[in-house]
Amino acid sequence: MRSMLTRLCFTLVGLGLASSGMAGLNASATMTSTQIGTNQWHYDLTLDNTGTTDIGTFWFSWIPGEDLMSSPASNISSPTYWSGIDTTFGGIDGHAVEWTVLPGYPYALNQGNDLSGFGFDSSVPPSAFTGNSTIFSTLALTVSYVYIGQPFLDPGAAFDAVPPAPTPEPASLSILALGAGLLLMRRRSK
Repeated sequence: MRSMLTRLCFTLVGLGLASSGMAGLNASATMTSTQIGTNQWHYDLTLDNTGTTDIGTFWFSWIPGEDLMSSPASNISSPTYWSGIDTTFGGIDGHAVEWTVLPGYPYALNQGNDLSGFGFDSSVPPSAFTGNSTIFSTLALTVSYVYIGQPFLDPGAAFDAVPPAPTPEPASLSILALGAGLLLMRRRSK
């Protein structure tokens, strides 16, 4: 009986240590967008390591088993010593972007630091990133995942990236400029 209690105590302590290490994995990310074509945008992301462990994988618009974007990412850019790819499993699955530290390079994102240089092009408009995925409608399109090292070697941690700030359409800007001009003319005529 005592041996069984001892094993149970060691198991619980081991589980507690493992979960406390994973509790230190945490991140946030911010996005900016630039329209580069009629229906094409470039997105830049900055990843901030808000946890107490290093980060070696950043998987954007993804949770395990589900790629959330409706269109593929192209022209993927990565920080130095990182590599990015568009991920999809076909069928009803969508697309996501996975960045990992290149094998053999100890340049993971250290705790308390941020890293820019993550980027991609997509036909998904900036306004879509403020809502849910059109493929998995219960999940926000900005749900992302980080791992300490390579994917699936630790439990990872999910977080929501901050979507790009909305930018007015050119037509809205024209109406705004017209209104400002009319107000200015009215003011001058008095």
